[in-house]
Amino acid sequence: MKEISLYLHIPFCKTKCSYCNFCVIPEFEAMDNWKNNYTDALIQDIEDKKDFFLSRKIKTIYLGGGTPSELWWENTKRLVLFLQSNLDLSNLEEFSIEINPDLEDDLIAYIKNLQSMIKSRLRFSFGIQSLDNKVLQKAGRNYNREYIYDFLDKIKEIKQDNNIYNLDFISFGVEDLSIMEDFISKYNSCIDSLSIYTLELFPGSVWYDTYQTNEDKIMDNFSKYLKLAKHHAYNRYEISNFAKEWKESIHNQVYWFGWEYIWFGISASSFVWSTRYTNASNIQDYFKGKLQLSESLDLLQKDLDTDSIFLWLRTSEWVDYNLVLKYSDVSKLQEYIEGKYLEIKRKKLKFTDKGFDIYNYIITELLEFD
Repeated sequence: MKEISLYLHIPFCKTKCSYCNFCVIPEFEAMDNWKNNYTDALIQDIEDKKDFFLSRKIKTIYLGGGTPSELWWENTKRLVLFLQSNLDLSNLEEFSIEINPDLEDDLIAYIKNLQSMIKSRLRFSFGIQSLDNKVLQKAGRNYNREYIYDFLDKIKEIKQDNNIYNLDFISFGVEDLSIMEDFISKYNSCIDSLSIYTLELFPGSVWYDTYQTNEDKIMDNFSKYLKLAKHHAYNRYEISNFAKEWKESIHNQVYWFGWEYIWFGISASSFVWSTRYTNASNIQDYFKGKLQLSESLDLLQKDLDTDSIFLWLRTSEWVDYNLVLKYSDVSKLQEYIEGKYLEIKRKKLKFTDKGFDIYNYIITELLEFD
């Protein structure tokens, strides 16, 4: 029986960060009704597609956003109870949720309540982003470094055996990495994995036209993050993801290795039957049950192969050399192998750390996209 993963998009946030270009909805006065209505629509969306799951094992469930905890506990509880009552979750390997730091008692209670309901592996991804107070202020995050420390002190006390704690960071290029060193040393025992991204700005973000990035400093700090992660026994299992042994995100590997997934919510995408679908982003239409698919892309074998190569090579796993060669310029492929950007062994390829530093450049040079 085939496996499939579910992603539920929760678009609500207290504020929209300056670097964010995702489909999010900042807090406003009438937000309460929107959250209730959105939960109703999300449940109906899943209900409408329920028959699809009968022939597949549900591998992972991921609540992302936005800030899923902003849906509030009563709505989250309704959602989880619906999933547990209406879908076969006996094969569920991981349940993940994104949460931003907050010292409110309601959020700590939220985490505890979720722990009591989810008996499979429960992965929390906490959006720390930076330990630099100036960066946090400019980005529009509603907390500072001291607040983060207090939050970690609280959640480490309630961590359970089936919990995975992941922390998200961004290399802005201005961080004092000695602060990060002290932070990881202090909380190493409760932090299972790290996601460390480089700052990239896209249309739709406030900073896209106004923030001057320094690519050299961003990459230099990212290299320091990498050394720090390795020093504390976090293995690099994808370009931007590091974990202790057996603590890797199962859900994220669904995307990297080309397994099937279906998303629910506004601007949600799915990949099933070699086809990609994307929901439109109009929330009022979503309340009315109108999904309005904005894209339905049937992929040819070449598309599937090149997408697989593009994503798989982002990981620490080996990729079939002959498959890469089929869609690559052989001379450039050999050049990157000889330059130690790619490692080859027994007709298998993978990127080195040196290659990961310029991954986007190499992969664009390497693959022959139409």
